[in-house]
Amino acid sequence: MNTSNDLLHLIDAMTRQEKRYFKLYAAFYNKSDGNYCLQLFEVIDKCKPADDTELAELLHNKPYVHRLAAVKNQLTDLVLDSLSAFHASRLAGFKIRRMLMHADILYNKGLYKHCRKLLARAEKKATEAEHHDILPEIFTRKRSLLLKEVSSSFEEAIDALYMQSDIAIATLTRMYSYLKLMDFMQMIAARYAARPTDNDMQAIRALVGHPLIKDETLADTFDARIARLNTLGTYSLLTNDIAQAIVHYRKAVLLWKQNPALIEDRSSQYRRYLLNYLNCLLSTSDEEEFSAVIHDIKTIPFPFPEQEAGAVGTIWNIELLYYLNKGRLEKCAEVIASVEKYLARNVDAFSPTTYITLCHNCTIFYFLTGRYHRALEYINNILNERRIEIKRDLHNFARVLSLVTHYELHNIDILDNMLRSAKRFLQQRESVGDLEQVVLRSVRDLSFCVDDSALHRAFEGLYSILAAQLHSTEGIEQPGLPELLFWVESKLRRRPIATIFTEKMKAGTSSALREMFPVEVVFTES
Repeated sequence: MNTSNDLLHLIDAMTRQEKRYFKLYAAFYNKSDGNYCLQLFEVIDKCKPADDTELAELLHNKPYVHRLAAVKNQLTDLVLDSLSAFHASRLAGFKIRRMLMHADILYNKGLYKHCRKLLARAEKKATEAEHHDILPEIFTRKRSLLLKEVSSSFEEAIDALYMQSDIAIATLTRMYSYLKLMDFMQMIAARYAARPTDNDMQAIRALVGHPLIKDETLADTFDARIARLNTLGTYSLLTNDIAQAIVHYRKAVLLWKQNPALIEDRSSQYRRYLLNYLNCLLSTSDEEEFSAVIHDIKTIPFPFPEQEAGAVGTIWNIELLYYLNKGRLEKCAEVIASVEKYLARNVDAFSPTTYITLCHNCTIFYFLTGRYHRALEYINNILNERRIEIKRDLHNFARVLSLVTHYELHNIDILDNMLRSAKRFLQQRESVGDLEQVVLRSVRDLSFCVDDSALHRAFEGLYSILAAQLHSTEGIEQPGLPELLFWVESKLRRRPIATIFTEKMKAGTSSALREMFPVEVVFTES
């Protein structure tokens, strides 16, 4: 038996439209043997077996089970054929490949004139769609045509063809060189974006010092120009030059907009560049530009509905982060209204990472606005996620913030048990860091304070510890540390947490958190 699970993964990766198209395709093209391929497809699609052993058990009474490996191979070919036919009318690359297949058929039948016309159309389409990798294949076929019909102008024609071919290959080679530089830069960014080593920094400086990157006139194709700008943008982010990163990504987005046909053909790639640009704008105060990019992203059509949830979830997370950094709680409320409306219908559409991040951002919003019951609902959503290794830092923060939230809700009778449970869980996960220890100890102490004076002293002590942690943290602070400081200060000043948060964030930025919370500060007890 063929024990590969590739077919199971392939069917699982298909969209609803692709599956619907396949069933029509298989019903027409696979009518023999009772259409075993379609039967096998429906079993896999409906039952979703984990492996071939489980699949064989599901098929024990089927007439084709004794030759399952052969039927699986037939089904794999049929699925791939249907996917090729499905996408042939949607994407430029598939359209050109179909033209070449048709040209081969015409050539084999001796219909050279018709073949030549079709190759001319394919060449024009490949040039317009910047599919330079297909041009050499087209020129190879054109050469075969010239050799079939040797004319008086053969020498000039074949010479011109080889000249075209040389130019295309040189262009393709240069484009791949740009892509290689971009990929190396992305590799370094993926591994060491937070803290590049000295060797990493030498490597990225060497990349941006390459002649192809320094001289923009050498980038003579869309892909080369985009790769160059992306390389420079990534370098600027790694060196913390956000202003320059914005310049490079803005140029990349404008380049995309100058090629609307490519946006239609490569919408997912264009969306990624807009998201890169949007991430750069997180630290700026230009809300108009930020909103314009959000609008651009939302207007890109999705070829398949399944792609929408991941994209809109990412956009909402970026919007919430941006407006929280600006202290714009009213704008956060607008975004969260859309999030909650979507979650009510499509909660299972999000990936675990996107879902947990959305729940975290919603938690922060409700916590900072003092709506602790709503905050607790989202905290529980995170805690109920079984795959706790995904976004582990947010999961750990949710566990300690739940203690603070129950304290605010005056659930003192269950707080002691929750404290022990949280401490035991974090110890088992080896996740009891400095922040977790402080919160566990402080919530217990706060619950035992007998008067306002003792409570004030307890909050003063908690503020001093948290502020010292904030100032001693190198790089990005722990998730939840600023939010806890806003909460503690609201208690010490006896003002709503939303007021403290809004005033401080509008006066500064998230990058100035250390200035917002000085270690040495006196809170008078009123």
